[in-house]
Amino acid sequence: MTTPVLLTTMELDAEHQRINDINTDMDSLLEKRSKINTFQNISLKALLANTSNATIDVFKELVEVMFKKRRFRYQEKFNWWSRYNAIGTDIHEIFKVENRYIYFGFFLILLAFLLNFLDMLG
Repeated sequence: MTTPVLLTTMELDAEHQRINDINTDMDSLLEKRSKINTFQNISLKALLANTSNATIDVFKELVEVMFKKRRFRYQEKFNWWSRYNAIGTDIHEIFKVENRYIYFGFFLILLAFLLNFLDMLG
């Protein structure tokens, strides 16, 4: 067994300063990371890439949710809304992942502009 070593005041202050420096560095890194990952600070190319990825993921998961076999107890068969409640809950869970609300909403806005443009041409 090793015996505990007592530190002098200067050594303890040096360790404390080293811990403070590490905390300061970590705080600055976390702040930089949060600034980079915010929605306002991404480029247009990254916005379109994230929109397309989120839209593809949402559509894949929506297809899975719609065709998922659901089993209900006999008592729940009399509550016609329980099936729709389960589907709505699953759809809400799909959109809660990361920033899918923002990116899928952006896709819907682009789709509305495209349909409006096509309507004006016709």
